[in-house]
Amino acid sequence: MAPGGTSEADLPEECDVSRVGRYGGLAVTWALGGVLSAAAGATTAVPDPASLDRFLATNVPFCMKAPAVQCIDQGFSFADRDQDGQLSLTEVQAIQGEVAGWAKSNGRRLPPAERDKLIVGLLLIQTVGPQQLFASYDGNRDGALTREELTADIRLDKRPLPEILSDPSSIDWNGLAARAGDAAPLLKKLFEL
Repeated sequence: MAPGGTSEADLPEECDVSRVGRYGGLAVTWALGGVLSAAAGATTAVPDPASLDRFLATNVPFCMKAPAVQCIDQGFSFADRDQDGQLSLTEVQAIQGEVAGWAKSNGRRLPPAERDKLIVGLLLIQTVGPQQLFASYDGNRDGALTREELTADIRLDKRPLPEILSDPSSIDWNGLAARAGDAAPLLKKLFEL
């Protein structure tokens, strides 16, 4: 029985949790990287885990092989609900709600290492705080996040995103630590998992 009284048979067929595990924590990547912007905390958006399931079913296989920029563009488009080319705090919080709902429905089905990444990632974001995390990426202070702002701490190239995220030289650790503030040790733990 999955959390919330849902059996695994009740989960959508397209939700193949094993693909999420192979991806090296796509849910955490989304929560952290959003990539790197999804905010935890109270949200008025109604979580839609089925929407996230559909997104994962389509994009996990794509992101395993495609250049990271293309993967991030897919994720950004998914999060940009009004398709204005930027993310508002409300849109980011809606994604957070979906990730949290997905985690509750599917967390126990994830391999232990992936579940640990998901938990640590969500704790990190909750510790930093939604407004602080959002503001730390809003470089021009216009109240919206562009894809470039969201990926400011990641050096994107032609490799797939999981490869980039596993390469310490592709991540600006000082920038990430500054955004994480007191939660920097959690950030370090996340990437050690």
